Amino acid sequence: MPGFISLIKKYRLDELLYIFANMSIKMFKAKKSSITMPMIIKQLGSIKKVEVRVSAWDILSMEYIAVCNSNDFRSKSIGLDQDISEIINEYRGFENDNSGSEILIDASLSEIFKFMFGITTEQFLFFNMSWVFQSYNRNYHILKKTRTQIQGKGINIDEITLEKFGLTSDEFISVMLIIFWLCTQHPDPLSAPEELYMKTPGTILTTENLKRIIDYYSCSYLDIRQSPLKRQLLYSKPFIKTDRGPQYIASSMHLVAIAIADGLYWIVRNYYSEKNSQKFINAFGYMFEDYFCELADRYLDKDQFKKLPQKNNQKGADYKIEFNNAILIIEQKSALLGLNAKQQIPDFECIDKFYKRNVIEAYEQIQSTVEEAKEEKPILKIILLYENFFNTGLIEASIPEIFEKDRSCWIMTIRDFEILLVTYKKDSVKCSEVISKLITNKQENLTSSQSALSLLDNMMLLNNSVFEGQFDYFQMAMNRLGIDLGER
Repeated sequence: MPGFISLIKKYRLDELLYIFANMSIKMFKAKKSSITMPMIIKQLGSIKKVEVRVSAWDILSMEYIAVCNSNDFRSKSIGLDQDISEIINEYRGFENDNSGSEILIDASLSEIFKFMFGITTEQFLFFNMSWVFQSYNRNYHILKKTRTQIQGKGINIDEITLEKFGLTSDEFISVMLIIFWLCTQHPDPLSAPEELYMKTPGTILTTENLKRIIDYYSCSYLDIRQSPLKRQLLYSKPFIKTDRGPQYIASSMHLVAIAIADGLYWIVRNYYSEKNSQKFINAFGYMFEDYFCELADRYLDKDQFKKLPQKNNQKGADYKIEFNNAILIIEQKSALLGLNAKQQIPDFECIDKFYKRNVIEAYEQIQSTVEEAKEEKPILKIILLYENFFNTGLIEASIPEIFEKDRSCWIMTIRDFEILLVTYKKDSVKCSEVISKLITNKQENLTSSQSALSLLDNMMLLNNSVFEGQFDYFQMAMNRLGIDLGER
């Protein structure tokens, strides 16, 4: 039996979870994805001081293994930091023995890149959490601010949140924000005194509303032990309900932040999923298209942008954009990568399914359009994804049958494309430089797995001002929260 599991079994589970959660809070406040803990070891008769490192994704794994192997009624309590450090140190050995590296023994180069894609897709979520605010703003804008036609499709977000929580969607967000703030202070937000947030008469910031939402985002020990998602269940249910108490412990401060970024999207999507309905998924594809057209209207000249018609029921690309030095043919996909793919031992079948539906099929649609196109300028083929990836270069590297053969094709996320459009609006010359590099980069660097995002980064072009001023919905939510707290 691995030493880590033997050690975990000795300690009270609720105490372990509380300590792991506090580590997550410490990381989040320090804007780090990992921290180190001091540890004393005895070696050849001498005592040495060393450090052991634990990451945000390590915490999720340790919590999952602890839930599966311990309970709240063990006799041993954790007394010293040394105990915690020894647990982390034992986990390091356990992780090395269970890394899934045997998968790569006979793997091809593209399979290695696929493995790296799954691992880094999870890790990059924790590196720089600034993406949370942009994702919140984008989701809010698409779902609420300008998408009145979603109600024409029979989808009313406020009706859904009222049914689930007794709150409008904006009220739901206010309660989520106060839960988030409480979690930065304490792993168990419901233990906070009411006077911290119930400051005005008739406020929606009540213990009852907090508990209702936390309970929605909670899972029991049994839920975790029985879930086919295993530790990935914590991404959708970041609060763990203990058996003793019970307490509601925020398993990861980072995951609570992610719940705010994507909360409205998943509440609506899960609502229809529970009804075995594809209504929202289908509607969101059209909403994503509408959003892209809106961006084009906002940042491009009218004669630059064209929505491409579909001919004879044959699927082609969605859009054509003309810049000074190139034509962009774009196909966009709104589907998201499954949770089983976003972990340290990624599910290849889940990744392959995503690739087929969102990359390979998109490329075929672009090709059918390009084959009929008669353009004098160079053509760039853009597969545009809604998912907030930071490692699209690894997708390209793991599908060599497309991206090694066709050096004119790139994967971009909507965030990448927002940056490109903002750049064009502010400095069309600089935008032309970006386009030129997209044209020439792969031809000049045949072994490169550089992504469009890293290219923008290298050119110091990561400023995304799409959601500033009247489009900064997160700041508006904070202003509403201030009113609820009696501060404005």
